[in-house]
Amino acid sequence: AGQFPTVTTAALQFLTPFSVPVGGAEQAALRLQSVGNPNLKPEVTTEVEMGGDVALWNGRVTLEATWFDKRSRDALFLNPLPPSFGTQQNGAPAQWQNLAQVRNRGFELAVEGKVVATRPVSLSVRVNGSTLDNRLVAAGGAQLAVTQGARNVEGYPLFGLWARPIQRIADANGDGIVVETEVTVGDTAEYYGPTLPTREGGLTTTLGLFGDRVRVNALLDYRGGFYNQWGFENQRCISGNCRAVNDPQAPLEDQAAAVATTSARLGNTVWGYFEPNDFVRFRELSVSVQLPARLLRAARTRDASVTLSGRNIGLLWTRFPGVDPEINSSVANAGGGNNDFFAAPPLRYWLLRVNLGL
Repeated sequence: AGQFPTVTTAALQFLTPFSVPVGGAEQAALRLQSVGNPNLKPEVTTEVEMGGDVALWNGRVTLEATWFDKRSRDALFLNPLPPSFGTQQNGAPAQWQNLAQVRNRGFELAVEGKVVATRPVSLSVRVNGSTLDNRLVAAGGAQLAVTQGARNVEGYPLFGLWARPIQRIADANGDGIVVETEVTVGDTAEYYGPTLPTREGGLTTTLGLFGDRVRVNALLDYRGGFYNQWGFENQRCISGNCRAVNDPQAPLEDQAAAVATTSARLGNTVWGYFEPNDFVRFRELSVSVQLPARLLRAARTRDASVTLSGRNIGLLWTRFPGVDPEINSSVANAGGGNNDFFAAPPLRYWLLRVNLGL
């Protein structure tokens, strides 16, 4: 498999026209818009999978297991260039290059069973789970960001969270209020955890009634082993509008996080706002009804059904203290770099669909 650059002209070097004042008059000129890269090629992904399926008790129970190792080489990276290049791509000199190598390795397991299999009632249950080990194997000399928060570092997961760690909180005078001198922060940034789920699971149930004329499907979704940047709380504390700043009874850890993020001496570290992001969500629900024969004759149709379905029904459990663990202002929800600042949670929506067979 291969992936091409998002910019179709990434490999081309080209100029763009503009005007400059010369001797009090505007003169036409050209400037370098893109430095290009004639050696640019698609990103290549290879994957090895091994697994097997087993059916037991005349197919009443099925097992599926898969191990995979997916590697991307010549990964595309928009590498910053020295200002002396003078290009204007994305507002700063940069060049698309084939640099990085990324590895995704994991295991997938699914078990499905037909719990009830009669004509009036049928019930099947499917449980699936997976693990993921994601790594940036090599950056190929790319200039990686060193800012705190989500960053890419060789040998660590993509978009992992980094910051100077809060090492010690000492309420020296015992007044229950943490001040700057009572917080000790490490000198260098350390890795906190991944922002991509390392564990995922799902529970799917299908209930059939009256010879499957009524079908009810439900899906519970679990994701765990990853972290979120609680950006909303961080910004509230910076502006002096959070409990940790105003309530002397707030936990010492929360007070220390607020002190550290507002203190230049402590590096304005956001370490205290990296939060576990595990959750279980009632993801989907659908009810489908096959219309009875008398209604089909009245409507002059061969078959017809009505389906009511909903998505993102509700959040059943989470370790994230913010509004919603799937809020993500950085990238798509499953893409990593989680930060809930200035973002909205997933929408809950319902659909009513009528299918007619003429």
